[in-house]
Amino acid sequence: MVWWPLLFFLLPTYFSWIGPCLTFFIKAFPFRWIEKFHLLFLLVTCLLLLGSLFFGEGIKGAHRWLSLGMGIMALRIQPGEFFKIAFILSCSQFFTKGHLWAIKKKILFFSFNSLGLLILLKQPDFGTFFVTIMLFFLIWILSEYSKKLLWALIPLATLGILWALFSKVYRVERIIAFLNPWEHAKTRGFQIVQSFLALANGGLWGVGLGNGHEKLFYLPEAHNDFILSILGEELGLLGIITVGTLYFIFFISGHSLVKRIKNPTGQMFCAIFFILIMLQACLNMMVIMGLAPTKGMALPFISFGGSSLLANFLGLGLVFSALKDKNSVTSI
Repeated sequence: MVWWPLLFFLLPTYFSWIGPCLTFFIKAFPFRWIEKFHLLFLLVTCLLLLGSLFFGEGIKGAHRWLSLGMGIMALRIQPGEFFKIAFILSCSQFFTKGHLWAIKKKILFFSFNSLGLLILLKQPDFGTFFVTIMLFFLIWILSEYSKKLLWALIPLATLGILWALFSKVYRVERIIAFLNPWEHAKTRGFQIVQSFLALANGGLWGVGLGNGHEKLFYLPEAHNDFILSILGEELGLLGIITVGTLYFIFFISGHSLVKRIKNPTGQMFCAIFFILIMLQACLNMMVIMGLAPTKGMALPFISFGGSSLLANFLGLGLVFSALKDKNSVTSI
């Protein structure tokens, strides 16, 4: 099929145009108005997660995607990417203004978030589940809420994550392969070994843009979760350092905006959103270098996935909306 290679060029191009449009669309609305609908946004993402679980497309044993359309041209979305944005928006609201909420609204908040997290485990999407739990505790730490219950919950949450991690055989196999990938080079360790080979081939300067070999069906998910391995092969160690530096500049620049935001919820959301981007980038880099077990974690703004790209641009739209909103008084 002659058109098939074009798909890897056309889809990212398509989403790279839609993403900024989505950012400017969201930016047009006042943040104090947007945050009134944070529970509705959370509910919609939970319903999409339910849809992906029961009616979604199963890929490699996971039901994380909803297909819109028919056949080859069907557009797949991953609701878990949008749930992360809805999750940190609702948690930012709760930890800054939740003390003013009615009991009914607090019940809805905990119900929707608990439902979303349970669906992520059921899909399964342990990576997104783990990241959202980390963000929840991080928001709590940064907030002015009492930390007494927090310190009691952290050990329980750690035990729960360990149970979820070791309750599935394939997760245990990934950990074993992570500890010694060369012994499992033809099975669970195949991806990380191929990633090592790509980085070794790249050396300091790389083999040249477009001249890499690992992307030619040697390295699975070369266009997605392991795109940085291909960059490392073609642009070398200096290319990876450049990418890491750009993420660091993005992170520092983002957090310089926090002090300019008047809305407490907007401040919290902005801080956590840029931490989310940096956290995902660091986890992806650790995986391709063999410093963490293999896990489906897109490299923000670079990996092939359209859902990840749109969700990140949605988050940026919310940041810009909070930045331009000069009114610090928000209706609860």
